[in-house]
Amino acid sequence: MAAANDRYHPINMETLRDLEETVAIGIPEIMLDLLNTFTVDCNETFRVLRQALNEEDLKLVEINAHALKSSSATFGAEQLSSMFAYIELAARDKKLTEIRAMIEDVSQKIEEVHSVLNAERERLTVTR
Repeated sequence: MAAANDRYHPINMETLRDLEETVAIGIPEIMLDLLNTFTVDCNETFRVLRQALNEEDLKLVEINAHALKSSSATFGAEQLSSMFAYIELAARDKKLTEIRAMIEDVSQKIEEVHSVLNAERERLTVTR
């Protein structure tokens, strides 16, 4: 059973460990590549989402939020995934003001997720 404060952790570590064992098949180099790809793609897709938001292109916001929702969930970033799920639906419902109100919180959550993933990179680098 997870500890009560685990729900506030940026990453569900059990999900991340499952990814490491099943997809990366326990090979540190593969997991490092997955972490690096996620981090780069997340940053770029979020940049595009923000640009679309500035241009009020809600369809593009929705598409990018959907992609970020899915990839965040894959890496155990459940809170971040939920935030992107909300943005996806809000974009579909044309709730521009609501999306803008939460975008800085999302940006902060991305930083928290990346911080945990950086620690994972260090762990995997030592393991090699």
